[in-house]
Amino acid sequence: MCRRDSKINIQYFAQEPAVSELPEQFGSPFGNDVHPLAVLASHQLQKILDSNSDLTQYFDKNKCGNMFGVLVIKDMCGRVGFLSAFSGDLSNEIETAVFVPPIATYVECAGVDGSILFNILGEEKKISSFFQATISFKGVGECVAPKLLQYAIKNNLVPLALAEFWWGESPADEVRHHGYFYPACRRKCGPILPFLLKGVDVQLLDTLGENFEDNTAPETVYEDNHLLVVVKPAGLLSVPGKNVKDSVLTRLQARYPDATGPLLLHRLDLSTSGLLLAAKNAKTHKALQRQFIDRTIQKRYVAILSKRLSISSGVMEGTIDLPLRVDIEDRPRQLVCYSHGKVAVTRWEIIERGVDTTRVYFYPVTGRTHQLRIHASHKYGLNAPIVGDPLYGKIADRLLLHAEFLCFTHPATGKRIEIVSPPPF
Repeated sequence: MCRRDSKINIQYFAQEPAVSELPEQFGSPFGNDVHPLAVLASHQLQKILDSNSDLTQYFDKNKCGNMFGVLVIKDMCGRVGFLSAFSGDLSNEIETAVFVPPIATYVECAGVDGSILFNILGEEKKISSFFQATISFKGVGECVAPKLLQYAIKNNLVPLALAEFWWGESPADEVRHHGYFYPACRRKCGPILPFLLKGVDVQLLDTLGENFEDNTAPETVYEDNHLLVVVKPAGLLSVPGKNVKDSVLTRLQARYPDATGPLLLHRLDLSTSGLLLAAKNAKTHKALQRQFIDRTIQKRYVAILSKRLSISSGVMEGTIDLPLRVDIEDRPRQLVCYSHGKVAVTRWEIIERGVDTTRVYFYPVTGRTHQLRIHASHKYGLNAPIVGDPLYGKIADRLLLHAEFLCFTHPATGKRIEIVSPPPF
């Protein structure tokens, strides 16, 4: 007869999942897809969090939430359940019996670290060995994913699926929404999770921008001897990436082998579609680049937000001014930072409000990385992620953000050129 160790913090589902409901592979901890069993386990944990008055009071007092997570496992008796964990140190605020203990990762300034990680293959490594001497790895064991995986391995539990979610009020710097799922961070967890998952059949992440199927893209909507305007589809890179060379730029270079200069004047995110301006020669490129610098080029984006915006006193438009910088803990995500961020300004206008969505125009005054996505989703912006935003909202078929209007002065003729590309949504 199989006996379960009551000391192990396993929670079980009300109904044992069928074999057909189990994941075929362990999903990548850095991906956005969450397995249905991990969603079910998360909802079960969230009910516990909702009923914990101490935790509610803690969040209200500190005006900020926290990251929690679950790891669906199979125990030594073959029964499917899940482990729970939180990020950081909340041990004095919540009932710790529900959660797995932390990994001891506090280190001295001299870099002496006795904390050792191990995987199911029996391999062992000091946490310090995963990081460069110039990078602080203090607090690595306080992250959700390493806690869950190391505890599962220690207790001979088979990892099946992982999920991390934010619970409580959003922080002031990064974008986190109550109840939304997020992947593991890349700086602290990125180096060690592949080691912890050695011996586990982990699903590989698709390389962004790889194998874009439409060989005819991008469509040209304006062209003369000096310049052209094309429509970039969602899923095609603007310029070559680290691992993927296929892009709007490389395709234009192949189409126009005699063109001189850098061609593209600006970029769009991989997931964003819409108008891109390109110059066929260096002189035209330089003149158009000056217009971007002087902000005389007009751009308008259309987006669908994931909630119905409230209208206060009939206000249908406004301006968002939130400085941005890269999140060094979790690239390529961006943060709002008043100390070191670059000025980022966006004007917005409500076009139409649905039952649970809002269609808006965005007019970027500046052009920072992920500016429109952050300004839409941040709590001091519109507090409404763009539909399909895998970084700052919820994943969907595509990001509903499209650069639909472009207006510039033609360097050769001096005439104002206006181009419109209707959004495909």
